[in-house]
Amino acid sequence: MEEWPGNIPSVASFVTTYACTAECPNCAFGCSPHESSVNRIPREDLLKYTAELAGLGTIELVTFTGGEPFLLEKDLVDATTVAAEQGVNVRCVTNGYWAKNLPEARRRLRELEEAGLTGLNLSTGDYHQQSVPLERVVYAVEAAVELNIKTVVAVERHRGADFTQEDFLKLPAIEELRNDDSGNPAPEVVGDAWASVNPWLSEEEKHVKEDLLTEDDLSELSGCSSVLESVSITPDLELAMCCGITAGCIPEMAVGNLRDERFASLYQRGLYDLVKIWLNVEGPAKILDWAENKDPSIDWQGRFAHPCELCRFLYYDPGVQQVLTEHYAEKKADILLRFCTLHSEESMPLQPEP
Repeated sequence: MEEWPGNIPSVASFVTTYACTAECPNCAFGCSPHESSVNRIPREDLLKYTAELAGLGTIELVTFTGGEPFLLEKDLVDATTVAAEQGVNVRCVTNGYWAKNLPEARRRLRELEEAGLTGLNLSTGDYHQQSVPLERVVYAVEAAVELNIKTVVAVERHRGADFTQEDFLKLPAIEELRNDDSGNPAPEVVGDAWASVNPWLSEEEKHVKEDLLTEDDLSELSGCSSVLESVSITPDLELAMCCGITAGCIPEMAVGNLRDERFASLYQRGLYDLVKIWLNVEGPAKILDWAENKDPSIDWQGRFAHPCELCRFLYYDPGVQQVLTEHYAEKKADILLRFCTLHSEESMPLQPEP
């Protein structure tokens, strides 16, 4: 494959399947046990596009998510091998249902670790625990740490939660792992506001009040490192220009289908979009703040706790869209210059569309 210009994208995410062992009411993709096992990226395509994207020369991380990627069994192991052979890091995002006990957790992860898995993301909380017992997540964490796999646990964060990030950190097994001095990477535990929200509707009343974003948070918020820097492929082989979390509810993030067009041309099409470039450079909060200065009726502050929610609002709110359409030229030159500085001139389209 010819050398890819510039230094983006750096992350390729495969939404391997919509089938899942859990049925969380807040799932970004509506995944559940009722989804057919055939509603997945076919094995041949999974291996083909894993090899193609991992071999671009810019990809640093390949992520397999879902749904539940562990349902792919050997296909997941083989795809991990294909990615690792290109010298990239490989991560799986899972609910941990497969870790029925510690020996079984070790067996499943050892196979993947030998194939090249370097990272594991697990989810738990009030919703996930309705389908996946907490002890399975703990077994998965223990096995991952033993195998020197970098592990992150996302605990649903919402108002009135019965089980919190702090509760997970207090579990004896987790405390022991985090205080261990063996040199293995300690598990990281984060509170995840997005994991507690149905992405198809605005449910700000469910957020912890302290998480709600306002103009006071702008200094701590940077550009979105997902838009353009990440790409995601759905089970239907649609290509989206972000990590994939909001691909289902922001149609503008999708640029086409890999069955119809080559990856290179689809990705270049995404680069001809000033809003995506702007999101990458400044992030949705700063764009919304700028738009609010043009039109004070734009109501975004104190409603959302996650940048993905802000991004969805940016695309769906008529007032925001009108401001962007009428005033984008005021920001265009500055945004393009900053994007070129971040990602090199070679990756910059000459005239992105508004």
